[in-house]
Amino acid sequence: MDRLLSLAKHGRLLIKSEYLKFIPSCIDALLFQLSRSPRKLIPNELKFCEDIKQLKKLISENKIILPLRTCMPHFESVIYAENSLADIKGAQNLYYIVDDLIFNGVRPDSWLTPDDAEREVKSYFAL
Repeated sequence: MDRLLSLAKHGRLLIKSEYLKFIPSCIDALLFQLSRSPRKLIPNELKFCEDIKQLKKLISENKIILPLRTCMPHFESVIYAENSLADIKGAQNLYYIVDDLIFNGVRPDSWLTPDDAEREVKSYFAL
């Protein structure tokens, strides 16, 4: 109940079933940005890439129920990736979107309709 009240207080949009299909594309966009990094990814960032690939597979196969609410203990790399991705253009913003979708169960404010979500997800590849 506390979580629901907090989400309502801050005006966060909950992830609904019609938006779940966009999560794998968001993960692909994040991986695309990381693959274009001007620097070599550090070991934890490489582990993060493997972890979100695994999450994408589980989500695509409907093998997990979202939101996960925690990345521990199976996806610890998610915690450490947050700050280390700041210098990679477009990656940190996509990190927050993916993190919110998977672990917090909220979608971006601009995803008012599934059409809006689809348009925005396509734009993530052009960052």
